[in-house]
Amino acid sequence: MPLLLDCRAESIEGVLAEFRRRGIVSEDAEIILSVGAYHAADRRLVLSAAASMKHGDEVFVIPLVSFKDFQASLIDGTPMAQTEILALDGAQIFLDGSVKLSPQEGLPEGLVLKNIRLRKSGPSYRWSEFDSYVVELALEGLPHRIFREFAPGILPLAVLDFAKVSTVKIQKLKNLLNRLEDRLREIWEGNDLTAEGRVAFRKWQGRCSLRQAITRTLRESGMRPSREQGYGRRSQ
Repeated sequence: MPLLLDCRAESIEGVLAEFRRRGIVSEDAEIILSVGAYHAADRRLVLSAAASMKHGDEVFVIPLVSFKDFQASLIDGTPMAQTEILALDGAQIFLDGSVKLSPQEGLPEGLVLKNIRLRKSGPSYRWSEFDSYVVELALEGLPHRIFREFAPGILPLAVLDFAKVSTVKIQKLKNLLNRLEDRLREIWEGNDLTAEGRVAFRKWQGRCSLRQAITRTLRESGMRPSREQGYGRRSQ
């Protein structure tokens, strides 16, 4: 499991900047956008996008934060109406920041857009990437139950499947809370987190105790104890 926080681009320019930072972009690079839909922890359907580029025998992927729609202009500067993010599925990103859409009904074939401005989705109540990370820690060893492929056969990228997460029954809740509390303290005190990760950790925990923050995440993920009543305190 990757350490926090993986790069998540907020724009087409951000995707290109990250590939350049990694030193793998070239004039003949083919960068493709894939858009997928999944149900978030609050059961809303969320659209997410990721950019991929093949470099040698490897495929490098940069996820984008969730977006609901985008605005752009044609090559001649004509503004394009606000469009659903799904229209970008399969689009090719060029190094100047323009994007060529894949063939789709209602749009001219080979349509190239520039000045793309992505509009972020609203947050899923208080769920964050760090909440997802805590769920991954809680269910280590069960990836086949809680993950699904983002774009099967296209991207080596998986997302949490909250429909599956919500079916997980916690067998020994106190033991799990104890383990997560110890692990997250270890992560905070060690060198696992990037600077952005430390900011995300503080924001996730808020004014709660660490145990209360973990409890909140488990509850809102949809997981429930199988036998115990409620979420217990730390066992000494």
